[in-house]
Amino acid sequence: MLSNREQRWIVAGGTVALVLLYLWLVLLPLGTYHRRMRQRIGRLWGTVEKLEREIGDYIRVAEPVRVLIRRATEGPEKLKPAEKIRLFVRQTLGKGAATVSYTVTPVWEGSRVALLRCRLKGKTTPGQVFKLVQRFDGAYTPFRVGSWRMEHLRGGIGDLTMEVYYLKAVHP
Repeated sequence: MLSNREQRWIVAGGTVALVLLYLWLVLLPLGTYHRRMRQRIGRLWGTVEKLEREIGDYIRVAEPVRVLIRRATEGPEKLKPAEKIRLFVRQTLGKGAATVSYTVTPVWEGSRVALLRCRLKGKTTPGQVFKLVQRFDGAYTPFRVGSWRMEHLRGGIGDLTMEVYYLKAVHP
């Protein structure tokens, strides 16, 4: 038989063994599970923030395009877009507008709108080019200058090559 002191030592040792076994089998896996879930939630929030940033970038890009499409398709046209381009060039360049040549080519056609490119070539001054770019990129028109180049600048006049993109309403 065991003495009272030995029985107390066995009960204390058993209790310590059960506590260690509980820590090993329950709390340690639970802590690991909690850490993994915290990491997974952190990655999920990172993904959500990335998606929110990308959606915000998309909205910043798509909103002006949506406005341009709305402006191109609503209401009757008083002037055709190609005529508006000629008018803007005539108003901005004055007498030099007679030397400008125009080439219009379709870039893309959708169900309601078509994207067209007008290539302008002519002789003009750099100041008139900047006025023309400002006129085309004005907030009220569905025109945007894609590119422009001045070459062979002599005596303040050079050869202008400009691409203007615009939306045109397509009526079925």
